[in-house]
Parts: sequence; structure tokens; C-alpha cells
Amino acid sequence: MSAVWPHVLNLAPHAAFGTEGFLSSVTNTVLSTWIFVGIVIILGIILRFAVSKKEWFVYTTGFLIVKQLKFFFGPLLWHNLPLSKTLWFVGGTFLYILGANLYSLWLDWILAFSPASWHDYLRPINADINTTLGMAALMVLISHIIMVRYRGFFWYIGHFLFHFQGHSFIEKCISVVVGWLHLVGEGVRVLALSLRLFGNIFAWVVLIWVMIWLSGLISIGSIPIGSLMVIPFYFLEMFVGFIQAMVFSLLVSMYFAEASEHAAH
Repeated sequence: MSAVWPHVLNLAPHAAFGTEGFLSSVTNTVLSTWIFVGIVIILGIILRFAVSKKEWFVYTTGFLIVKQLKFFFGPLLWHNLPLSKTLWFVGGTFLYILGANLYSLWLDWILAFSPASWHDYLRPINADINTTLGMAALMVLISHIIMVRYRGFFWYIGHFLFHFQGHSFIEKCISVVVGWLHLVGEGVRVLALSLRLFGNIFAWVVLIWVMIWLSGLISIGSIPIGSLMVIPFYFLEMFVGFIQAMVFSLLVSMYFAEASEHAAH
């Protein structure tokens, strides 16, 4: 293994096919996402074929996955929201982020030993703030749609902009300010969701590449014995990817549940 200092991942993605022309808007993150989606589609076709053939392993695995998702997210969702209409979305969000994180870990391994030019074409998906920010904004937007669905549009506008309620005039004025703070808090939710996921995935990319460089400095003769030092970090980052997918989807389910709880008050 070479001890050359590794390529440092930039905060901003690169244009994969240059800055001019029809494909100038395609970044290395977008290209990586397209490849990941293609893999998911292929796996979906394979699983659909396996289901049509009534493979018992596919049935059993799918049943266990759905059972665990229902056990984990069910207590938050089923009080006011129909579980059959929300579990698939929240559970799908968890599986998508987990799959993207594991796929990104695979990309880390490829990019660490690939030519420098490859970094202009491929990038771990959630190591891009644009990706995580877009997902977080979408989730918060859906929670607002749920709130409008349960309480109505005019209550929704009044709750955030002019929540003039209370026993006295002072309390009513305070309620209006609190409503404005709630509106600011929704923006904070978007930032919290996006920055948490982005920060952890970006940090793991830097950590793994630095550890690969450090391990390249350790060898016995021509044997790069230091390469074994990187293996535990890959397992650690697999755990981190799972935790971040769980935290993101858990917070999303809490936002959905909170939006629907207004109907009970």
C-alpha cells in the first residue's frame, strides 16, 4: 500500500462531466446516487422474481424486516396515524439511508485505492450537504402536510403566524411570539436533520482515508502489515451508518407523530 497522502474530500461536490454543456449540473454525488438507484432497481427486480418463485428465504427475510420496523416505529406512529400508510414511508427512509451509507462505505474503499481522477466522478452520497439538506427539508415538509391534514389550513397558519390565544392579553401576546419561535424551530429541525447525517458521514470518509494513509506507513519488509489496522474502522463505520439511518428515521417518525397529535388536543 502506498503511503502517499490521500485525496482530501472537499465539502462541495465536483461537476462530474465539466462545468459546461448539458451535463454540467451532474455532480459526483448525483452520479453516485444514480449508480446506487440502479443497484436498488436491479435488486428489486431480482427480489420480485424470487417472490414470484415463492422463495422461502425472501419471504422470511422480508417478514422479519417488516416485523422489526413495525416494532421499532409502531409505538410512535400508530396512535393517531394509520400505520399501514406511514410505516412503509418511514421504514423505507431508514432502509434507503442505511443502504446509501453501506454503499458509500464501499465507495470509500474503491476511491481510496483508485486514481485521483475517480474522485471527480464518485462521492459518498450522504457526504454531500445538498443531499441531506434536501431529504431533511422533504421530511419536515411532509410533517407540515400532516399537520394541515389533521387541523386544517387556517389553524395551521394561525398556529405559526398569529396564535392569539390565552386567558389574558399578555398571555395572548406571548402565544403569538411562541408561534413565531415554533416557525423558527422548523428551520432548526431541517438543519439538525441534515447536518447530523452529513457531518457523521463526511467525518467517516476523512477518518478512513487518513487511517489508510497511516497504515501505509507501517510495514514489515514488503508486507503492508498496517493494512489490517483499517479493517476495524470499516466495521465501526458500518455501525455508524446504521445508527445514523436509525436516528434520522426515528426523528422523522417523531415529527410525524407530533404533527398528528395536534388532532387529539
